[in-house]
Amino acid sequence: ERAIKTGTRIAIGQIVKPVDRRNLGAVDAISDVDGTATVSFTSVSGRTAQRTFRWEELEIIEPRQPHPRSLNAEATAALNEIVGERGNSLDRFNALLASHNVAPDDAAIYTSAVRVHIDRAMQTLNAARPEWLIETMGDRPPTPAGAQVWDDIVHEIAAYRSRHHVTQATTVIGPRLETLSADWDATMNVIIDTQTWLSTEGGQEIPTLRQRTPGELAERSRELDQILDNAPAVLDADRNPWIHDHWPQIVEQAQVTKALEAPAVVDDLWYDGLGL
Repeated sequence: ERAIKTGTRIAIGQIVKPVDRRNLGAVDAISDVDGTATVSFTSVSGRTAQRTFRWEELEIIEPRQPHPRSLNAEATAALNEIVGERGNSLDRFNALLASHNVAPDDAAIYTSAVRVHIDRAMQTLNAARPEWLIETMGDRPPTPAGAQVWDDIVHEIAAYRSRHHVTQATTVIGPRLETLSADWDATMNVIIDTQTWLSTEGGQEIPTLRQRTPGELAERSRELDQILDNAPAVLDADRNPWIHDHWPQIVEQAQVTKALEAPAVVDDLWYDGLGL
């Protein structure tokens, strides 16, 4: 497809990109006999280099909608040869797959099927919450971060149980079998790390932010005014370090002023414990 698109639209002066790299270059010459194009590249330092590519190796970047060109007999023959080579390779590949009872799109279909199966297994565990799951991972935390981590580990457990057909209703991922030791160890390490995180951080509640009252904002504005009134009057070498040292107060004053002018719109900045 790329060979046809490029071969029927390529022109001198177009900006193209080789499909296997990020460099952009300009088309200098086109060979209809070989089905190739010579492209020049210019580096940031100004050095230039030329490379020759087959049409199927190039993607036209500019113009975005290149006009079709008239193909002479040589260009048509070259394009047919390129397409024929690719078609023969594809036919051989499909024949190899068929000899193993595999269709070309089976990989995508089976990958999607596995994903759906694991997602459903995870949802079943989440809904049922069997005793062994609660004993191992605890209840689903109320915090967004904790809940996400809990869901992720349940998905990991469901994936392992699905991969190895674990059906025991009393253990998380079943016994450690020698044939599955690597996967069992890796999954168990994730479970242990998650247990540690959930027991130390996962259940922490997000502190409730308290909005400052207009009176508190006005008081803070007066305090900031006193600080900023000490700024050097002249913009010189002494003023720049002062601005650097007091930049947090400068930003805060702008926020306080905005909050005072629109009391109904107060940024999350204004809550107790910030220490400003």
